[in-house]
Amino acid sequence: MSLQKDREVEKFLAESDHHLKEELRSLRKMILDSSLDIREGIKWNSMSFQTSDWFATFNQRETKRIEIVLHFGAKKKEGADVDTIADPAGLLKKLAKDRCMLTIVDAEDLRAKEGAIKELMREWIRFV
Repeated sequence: MSLQKDREVEKFLAESDHHLKEELRSLRKMILDSSLDIREGIKWNSMSFQTSDWFATFNQRETKRIEIVLHFGAKKKEGADVDTIADPAGLLKKLAKDRCMLTIVDAEDLRAKEGAIKELMREWIRFV
């Protein structure tokens, strides 16, 4: 198992009844493949990703699509502003000044967004 992968996340995915479970696994791999600095774990009772701080969390209440909330850490940071994040592919929906939502509706949508997702993850973690 990769140093980036977490056994609790493996268990979380094995027990998940999410409609897009395979796509969720693929998205997880895309995020981890974006940077060797990214690690995963269970935070807020859900699959989450971190570097020096947590920055992305799967919204497990949503079962018809995949939603990942991108944020600037577990605690509010002074000056954190999603408008500083480059999102040329328009993947993000702004939720607040310090968080956005990335949504995947199906396997085709995920494949179409793969390159942009990896770039977005590399961009996002620069600000965490």
